[in-house]
Amino acid sequence: MNDDLYMSQMKPNEIWIGNTKTSNGLGWRSEIKSARLGEQAFCIDRKKLSTDYVLPIFINKSDQPKHDSMYAERMNAKKE
Repeated sequence: MNDDLYMSQMKPNEIWIGNTKTSNGLGWRSEIKSARLGEQAFCIDRKKLSTDYVLPIFINKSDQPKHDSMYAERMNAKKE
């Protein structure tokens, strides 16, 4: 996991939940009040990714159960 790369962008009590295409914005995660985009995303090799391509998404730790439930719901809908 690349959490350490994102620490400088996190606010207190936030977690990094992944990256999203810049053109998508927050997408469905906009339903989570604490969701916000960061400034710089990184690839699995710990290299900076173009901000024109992707940005990181952060949420408050207290919203993680809601996020995980919403994510599971979306993945299950895709299987149907």
